[in-house]
Amino acid sequence: MHLSYTQLIKRPAVFQRFTGLSVKEFEKLLAPFSAQYEQLVIGPRVNAPGRVRAGGGAGLWSLPYSPE
Repeated sequence: MHLSYTQLIKRPAVFQRFTGLSVKEFEKLLAPFSAQYEQLVIGPRVNAPGRVRAGGGAGLWSLPYSPE
């Protein structure tokens, strides 16, 4: 099973159970949090001295799903 944001926003009750927020509340927070994450986490990694790889240089991956 693979859940995505686009799937969850179509089911507001499930979205609220997962996040504790309504879709509207989450979307109000998304832009400011994304900007801060980019500035405080991604920016320093990309601009780190001695960095060898280009941004996005890693391959695509996913966690395996194992129904138990």
